[in-house]
Amino acid sequence: SGPVAKRCPFLSCQKQADYRDAVLAATEPYDIEELHVLGKEMAACSYYGARKSIKLSHMVLLPYQSLLSKESRDSIGLSLKDNVVIIDEAHNLIETINDVH
Repeated sequence: SGPVAKRCPFLSCQKQADYRDAVLAATEPYDIEELHVLGKEMAACSYYGARKSIKLSHMVLLPYQSLLSKESRDSIGLSLKDNVVIIDEAHNLIETINDVH
């Protein structure tokens, strides 16, 4: 028999569910650094935990590049249909669109 593959301890289903619930229960949105700190405190993967939170969230904050790229939106399960999109610092939007396309 071959070697037994070790599974990342930060990816346990229960830890990911607890992380998702903590993110969704927050009274204010987390930024990327705060999501990372929460993951370390909970010993959960902040990357996958945050992704699991998206479909149930009322607000998602993300960079222009992710918003403008259909592939990026699809990969995280984010649909723009029937949602309100607010662009902060829209004066930077044209440059970002030019860079993306």
